[in-house]
Amino acid sequence: MFQGLFGGKKARRARLRELPLTDEQRRVLERMVPWYRRFDEDDRRALEGHVQVFLAEKPFEAVAGFAITDEVRWTIAAHACLLLMRRTDDCFPTVRSVLVRPTEYVAESKVPLWNVLGDAQIVDEEQERLGETGQDGVVVLAWDEVAALADEEADAINVVVHEFAHELDREDGSMNGAPVLADAGRRARWARVCQAEFQKLQRGDPRRGALDEYGAEAPDEFFAVATESYFERPLRLRRRHPELYECLRDFYQIDTAAILEASREKSPPGDKGSENV
Repeated sequence: MFQGLFGGKKARRARLRELPLTDEQRRVLERMVPWYRRFDEDDRRALEGHVQVFLAEKPFEAVAGFAITDEVRWTIAAHACLLLMRRTDDCFPTVRSVLVRPTEYVAESKVPLWNVLGDAQIVDEEQERLGETGQDGVVVLAWDEVAALADEEADAINVVVHEFAHELDREDGSMNGAPVLADAGRRARWARVCQAEFQKLQRGDPRRGALDEYGAEAPDEFFAVATESYFERPLRLRRRHPELYECLRDFYQIDTAAILEASREKSPPGDKGSENV
């Protein structure tokens, strides 16, 4: 009854997606999110709609003297929502809030320390981090790394895409490198292709090409690294890992390499973007 009276979550989100952007909000996306500059009008509107929902549902917090501005919120939300562009997912249901730090930070992590007998003792270890996700639903991001993504020429680490890929992975209750897939055939293909690529990365195979070696740490990190490469280095990923590229294209329902190629064709001569992608 009450859902009928007030429209429910689906109707509320539909209204949010129709909200117009201000000129300043659009300028933030143009300046800070290279994919927004590459998209056609339909994809721009789709991304804007996802961002409106994200910002209405996910609170932002800051620490270490950092201040949350509209530029911070819109930039982070837009990079995160690249993962939802043409999908029908809920809006990152495992995410409760976004915590923004001004720069790289040190955090304690529990790691196993193995002895010669093969026994492990769990110890605390300090690690430098650019971002992280946790079971508490908080995504932590270093703003200077996010802001660096505005430069198309930089071979930047997309910490937003990386951490929110972990949240997609978590949606089935387990971060194991296998997000929720539509059917058994897709799951079987995903397992075959990703397992083979993961093993190559672990061996240090020089053909790994577009994938950062951090993806060899664990299957969940492989998925986050592969997703990051899909958005930051799509041409290289498609060329060197074609089956993996096709799996990611099927999952995300957006052909990043084709969009990048099309945007380059429209660019002025001599302004074709970075080969980092």
